[in-house]
Amino acid sequence: MLNGIMYIIAFFISLPFLATWIVYVCSYKLTEQKIKSFHLAVYVTTPLYLIAVTLMIDMVIGMSLTAAIIILLLLLLVGVLIFQWKKRTEVLLSKAIRIVWRLMFLLFITLYGLLIVTGIIQRIFFSV
Repeated sequence: MLNGIMYIIAFFISLPFLATWIVYVCSYKLTEQKIKSFHLAVYVTTPLYLIAVTLMIDMVIGMSLTAAIIILLLLLLVGVLIFQWKKRTEVLLSKAIRIVWRLMFLLFITLYGLLIVTGIIQRIFFSV
């Protein structure tokens, strides 16, 4: 039973696009609201993209950048909090985390696509 769950998680980490689509479709069937379904799919599958990009960077470059990614995300959160403080003088941590979560999705889905292309090119041209 535990192995089956592990295989399912590994499959969705390998193909987070598929997980995003499945969550979107299931949510849309339940709510029949496109925007809410899309937001739920983004919120639920963002960690999958984070893990997938971290593993792909390790495969393509050959070094682990997990600490650098964590530092980048913390700096992004600090930047959003400083922006809130300067703009409104009221800092809402929950809103800042939600903004960073959405930015994280956009960043990691873009990196995922770039790393797929880079990995394919690297395997075709540089593996002899």
